[in-house]
Amino acid sequence: FCVQQLELLQDNNKKELIRGMLSANRKGLDEIVIDALVNKKLSNNPMYLSMLLTRLMMMDREDFFEADRRGGGGEGLDAHMIYIIEQAPEGLQDMSAALIQEAARRCSPKQAKETLYLLAASRRGLREEDLEAIILNSNKVWNTVDFSRLLRYMRSYFLIREDGRVDFA
Repeated sequence: FCVQQLELLQDNNKKELIRGMLSANRKGLDEIVIDALVNKKLSNNPMYLSMLLTRLMMMDREDFFEADRRGGGGEGLDAHMIYIIEQAPEGLQDMSAALIQEAARRCSPKQAKETLYLLAASRRGLREEDLEAIILNSNKVWNTVDFSRLLRYMRSYFLIREDGRVDFA
């Protein structure tokens, strides 16, 4: 395989990446939020910017309650997203860890941790049935809905092979 070194993004490229990722996920953001993303210190790194967008796309009921607390409507939602952007860790490794922790927190933290460990230890991924069997044989709880939520939250970082094995992209 080949390792391709990516160049740091300029502001116009950042906006292209943001809009492309949003379009691919059928999402949208107000310009004020896009500007906050573009102005974030490490947003010139495509991986960092991708992770930050992934975090915004994880927003759920909990976030919408917080947006209501910030004023409700579109302005409250924008304010909450800008808060998330401003509070995001500054380092690439820290952002990666925060993203995984946030996804796990929104599902079942114990199951998410176990699932990610098993996937990391596997050579070419595991099927959902394999993960379930391993976790249940370890006398731990398995929840299909939580697994599906983890896949959805982290969809940019997983691939699903033809035979159904889930692996890191």
